Amino acid sequence: MGSGSGEKAAGSGEDEFIENAKKKLKEQDEVGITSVYQRKQNPNAPIVDETLIGERIEFLTLFDIDDDGDETELRWCAGVVERVSDGSWVIPTKSGRGRKCYDVGAAAEILWDAITDAGMNMKACRTIVPLKANKWNKNVEGAWRKDIGDHNYGIMD
Repeated sequence: MGSGSGEKAAGSGEDEFIENAKKKLKEQDEVGITSVYQRKQNPNAPIVDETLIGERIEFLTLFDIDDDGDETELRWCAGVVERVSDGSWVIPTKSGRGRKCYDVGAAAEILWDAITDAGMNMKACRTIVPLKANKWNKNVEGAWRKDIGDHNYGIMD
């Protein structure tokens, strides 16, 4: 009987240790020290082809966050891949006279979710974005990754 209660006490200590570790990880993710969304990605970018159609992705883009255009912020946006470039999509230029096209599989048309948090009120929309393998799962403008949804840290609160 004595050994059984000792095992339970040891188990409780282990449970507390794991719970504290989960809380610490969540705190680090919330302040940007770590990212569960980066940790859960495949090490290599998926091939950008028809198999990506219907998949949810996130894309890191620069947003103007003040009325004067002086303050910008990188933000992950989520949406669904609807089409993949076939080599005929013209790359927009500043002059508006685009002459180059995205290579086959170099870009995708995404139906973006609406953004209604952090003072932003953007409706759902479609845009074409380049999906470069060298920007897979990075933390730079133009980076992209699979959308894994909300993460449950398994914390007992």
